[in-house]
Amino acid sequence: MLREVFGDPGLMLSQEISLSAADKLAKRILRQDAPPVREPYQVEPGEPPVAFPPALKSPSKAEEDRIPEPDPEAEGHEAELRVRTRVVGTLVHAGIERDWKLEELDEVLAGERIFAELPSEERGAVREEVGWFLGRYRVMLEDGRIPPLEAREEDLKEIPAAFALRGQVWYGTIDRLYRYDGGWFLEDYKTNRTPNPEDHLTQLALYREVVRRAQGVEPRVRLVYLATGEVVELEDTVLTEALERAKARVSKPRR
Repeated sequence: MLREVFGDPGLMLSQEISLSAADKLAKRILRQDAPPVREPYQVEPGEPPVAFPPALKSPSKAEEDRIPEPDPEAEGHEAELRVRTRVVGTLVHAGIERDWKLEELDEVLAGERIFAELPSEERGAVREEVGWFLGRYRVMLEDGRIPPLEAREEDLKEIPAAFALRGQVWYGTIDRLYRYDGGWFLEDYKTNRTPNPEDHLTQLALYREVVRRAQGVEPRVRLVYLATGEVVELEDTVLTEALERAKARVSKPRR
């Protein structure tokens, strides 16, 4: 059974699975058959296994997703707006991952199924919004708020990650993990119009823990709000506290 955990859409939780099956589940949900690129993290007794295959790619979100169905409990315009927001977010993340050029946006969007399935009268507005967000991203790269792509020593995109804890597997996708000027950065891109870091602490705390255990590095964790141009770096103590709260709220496995 899958459900959103703690109301955070950036992280999913699979319930009712034994720790011995956690690694198999992680591999299945990450759509990979090969072993991890690096040696697996050697856990101490009682610690959870970790899956982190950065060199293995899952299909792009924009390629595998179809237009989500409107929420039947939402009414009219509100339901359509939610669907459009999700479509825009999916396409913006695909554009960042694949480094879409603004001058080629019409061409690349025409090849995206999630865009092609939109009603024709909505495509212009979605195209304009996606272009606006990607333009904001470009400006942030150019003015240094985000380190330029060509200056990065390593750059991993859309990384599937899984984390098993007390019989449950947490998994999601890390937007970006890169090494710049000798340090590691873990970034999550948001299209929210209003910054709300508190809503994403659990998600980012778990992503950081996966990177720490699997890669042995301590990344700086940052939320990048494209709409406002703000980059919010989360303090280590805040993420540690969020991880401990998540552990405390996970129910014990059934016997």
